[in-house]
Amino acid sequence: MSSPTGIDHINEVVRELGRALGKEDFQLDEEFQLTISIRRNTVVTLQYNPKSDELVVYSAVGSVAGIRDPVKLRSLLAANFMWRETSGTTLGLELETSIVTLAIAVPAKDLDFTSLDALLDGFATTAEGWTKRLAAMTEEEHDSGGPIAGIRI
Repeated sequence: MSSPTGIDHINEVVRELGRALGKEDFQLDEEFQLTISIRRNTVVTLQYNPKSDELVVYSAVGSVAGIRDPVKLRSLLAANFMWRETSGTTLGLELETSIVTLAIAVPAKDLDFTSLDALLDGFATTAEGWTKRLAAMTEEEHDSGGPIAGIRI
């Protein structure tokens, strides 16, 4: 008997993850997605792409709406360079909402329970770090009040 491929394979891996977490109903929905909470405060979406046979894991990690300092904004771009500060994931920006996301795509065929569990653990650690970092950037900017335009001394 051949092993399952594509969506069947991913659903089997996701069901195995669910069983390990004591949840029997884990599977991707009709849009090939499953959203879960890891470590109580990190919301992660798993989305299977049948065209590329990849599992995309992503999470919203904060917002840049309150950040005006160009140095801070550039630091987000610099963090993506050669995945220097993102542990192999990629930061992205949803322009309409200013939401920053963290994402990674992995070949579905390479995943099993152990590798998915390790992927999600590392991803959650990185997402938590970026959530804290973006919150600190926003707080620093709010606390400083930013530059006062139009005042001359």
